[in-house]
Amino acid sequence: MDREIISTERTSLVPLGPANVTGKYLSWLNDPETIEYLEIYEYYTTEKLLEYLNNVEKNNILLWGIFLKNKNLHIGNIKIDPINANNLSAEYGILIGDKNARGNGYAEEASKAVIDYCAKKLQLRKLNLGVIETHAAAVKVYKKLGFKKEGIYKDAGFYKGSLDNIIRMGLSLSPDNTGNQKLILGTAQMLGSYGVVKSDSRLNFKGWSNILNNSLISGITEYDTSPEYGDALNILGSVFNNNSSVKVNSKFKNQSPEDLEQSVRSQTRALRCKMLNTLFYHRPHEYNAGDKLFKSVLNLKEKGLISKIGVSGYDNEDFKELIKHREVDVIQLPLNLIDNYLRRKEVIEIAKSNGKEIQIRSIFMQGLLLGASKKQNSYFKPLYSAIKKLGKIAKDNKMSMFQLCLSYSLSSMLIDKLLVGLENSSQFCQLLASISSKLDSNVIEQIHSISMENYLLINPNNWPR
Repeated sequence: MDREIISTERTSLVPLGPANVTGKYLSWLNDPETIEYLEIYEYYTTEKLLEYLNNVEKNNILLWGIFLKNKNLHIGNIKIDPINANNLSAEYGILIGDKNARGNGYAEEASKAVIDYCAKKLQLRKLNLGVIETHAAAVKVYKKLGFKKEGIYKDAGFYKGSLDNIIRMGLSLSPDNTGNQKLILGTAQMLGSYGVVKSDSRLNFKGWSNILNNSLISGITEYDTSPEYGDALNILGSVFNNNSSVKVNSKFKNQSPEDLEQSVRSQTRALRCKMLNTLFYHRPHEYNAGDKLFKSVLNLKEKGLISKIGVSGYDNEDFKELIKHREVDVIQLPLNLIDNYLRRKEVIEIAKSNGKEIQIRSIFMQGLLLGASKKQNSYFKPLYSAIKKLGKIAKDNKMSMFQLCLSYSLSSMLIDKLLVGLENSSQFCQLLASISSKLDSNVIEQIHSISMENYLLINPNNWPR
């Protein structure tokens, strides 16, 4: 999760790291009055605090220092951690360590900004906290912020040497998910590891069910699948169960005209829906207006088994020809930091002028842009220099490569839909947190300045299997 500075009228909330170790900060953690309501049971040394903040920075934990703008004075901290990626909730905590700053409304001001950030940026649905029951001042602030009492843990905490109750409080959020409507969630990863950078983990049905349910609640209603993606069809069908708001796209290749309708009907049965949203030709050369296969596809549309006809491919020249056909409703093409808009601009503009829906995919180059440094393959060696430069652009702009990839892919207003594949719930949270990020024009220019000599390398059809 990328950490950002948050500004309020009187404070700046600055992500904390090892550079923020000070004697003042250390004194808060060892002051009996300051920590009497906190679960701190060990004496803090400079080394211990440094180790803690190193871990915070390394793991992108959302811990902000509350600084007064007029004095650049560190008065406390606010934290959102841990984040539960399965139900999009998080634990909230705040500390005003500077005693002179208490009672001035800084805690409420900073908290409101962070709560707004959690809803609009992180798209979390709920914040939770625990507070000692006798800590009346804190309970009052939390109630003012909108937290409601949800339960009590009897004798679960210590206060002044005796057992005390802990109140659990919760705050329901209203995430801003309007940008999510451009997303299409891919399901190739349900087959297992997908792409050139293999993952050691694979989600089970419950894991995928959580992601799919959270995606629908978050405003994502379109999904991309294929009969070749293992149990993806059955998982989608089981989770969504004929939900009328869900749209599912599929694809075919090497299919005979006689078998195509049977395949589509089999897919709709598994999906528990009446029709596919878009059926893609997975190989552009198979599109031949007038042949039996084409007539079979048109017949599916006439029967209401598919809504739209699409073509997915790689080569610009293929698309230039296909765009001319009025029967093609959707084109799906790669677009990423290397196979970028400069290479695809002409095709995209022509397609848009011909009224085609434009979907883009391969924004991470099947994981290569995210994991090249972890498992390098000699075949891709010519790409690593470009990927390293892109990594520096991301770092200079305080972004992750995930965020840079996503933001760049959404930078063109001509793009209608963005197909994204995920491997786990953490990536789903990162997706929601990154969707609203915008790139300055100078950052886009930096990306476009990175040239490639051999573009054959970016076509997965040429990659070693």
